[in-house]
Amino acid sequence: MVMVFDFIQTACVIIVLSNVLSRRGFFSELRNTDKLPFAKTVVCVLLFVFLSLYGILIRNRIVSGVYVDTRIVGIILSGMLFGAPISYFVFVPTAVISIIIGGSTLWADMIAMVFACFISTLCHKKFPNTDAALTGIITGLLEIVHILLVPVFVRPIETAKEIMYSISFPMIVVNGCAAILFMLVISDNVERRRLLEEESAAKSEYNIANEINNTSLYTEKIKSFV
Repeated sequence: MVMVFDFIQTACVIIVLSNVLSRRGFFSELRNTDKLPFAKTVVCVLLFVFLSLYGILIRNRIVSGVYVDTRIVGIILSGMLFGAPISYFVFVPTAVISIIIGGSTLWADMIAMVFACFISTLCHKKFPNTDAALTGIITGLLEIVHILLVPVFVRPIETAKEIMYSISFPMIVVNGCAAILFMLVISDNVERRRLLEEESAAKSEYNIANEINNTSLYTEKIKSFV
């Protein structure tokens, strides 16, 4: 039940952020120019920082003791979609806040976030049109690495086992599904935007051709009268 609640809450945030990014043309502009304007870059970074810190700052305040850690998924999505330097700009404040908050899993969190930043930016270069399934798989695998790092740094080992038992399944499933959902919404909105632009361009060409045709007919009528 907790996992279902986590997924519903995270899914709502994912849908809102993905709609903002895709409907405002962030992703379309990046694919066409390889560089976002400064103002949109700032907005984009802030949105992904919010997503990264959503689990540990906001959800934990709303529902005491129940939250899904979204730091990994936030960094991965920013890197997969936009690459560097946006992924680095998302990583730095997320890492700083994580250090301030601390906790027994801090070192495991930090190493996992470094992996997420590096792998996501690398995948962006290799696979600029990364699909939803691949993003979800990468997110799930990095969450597994994140969880496996817990017993390396957390002592006593009984505490590490308890943490792994309580967060492993929700973290892998919820964040993996959240990444897939984010990419699906992005892809759907970008495709809709592309189709609308093509339809608008086709209508514009039709109107121009129609005007040229009407002008030609009008000119021929004038000549016939003359």
